[in-house]
Amino acid sequence: MLAGQLDRVIDLQRMEVIEDPVTGEWQEVFTTYATERAKLAETGGREFFAANTTIAEQKATFLIRWRGDVLVTDRVSYGGKAYNINSTREVGRRVGLELQCTVRP
Repeated sequence: MLAGQLDRVIDLQRMEVIEDPVTGEWQEVFTTYATERAKLAETGGREFFAANTTIAEQKATFLIRWRGDVLVTDRVSYGGKAYNINSTREVGRRVGLELQCTVRP
């Protein structure tokens, strides 16, 4: 993996449950736990009809340096969009990590 190919900056975010200091209610929020350099490959998208609604889905693949702490329940924040991580794949022998992601508008 060449460093020059990692030309994007992404945030890896994980959901946390916190207590609202004003209301005392528990809220689920995503917080950034890492910022990484990444290579982005837009892998297309699709439009489908479900529950009487047309839904657009955009897919992307991010390639980052190896991290062992990324979960499929995490998400990627890039370019003002939140991408849900569908799967992760080790590249090489712990050289890189490929994140298969989906964003819905």
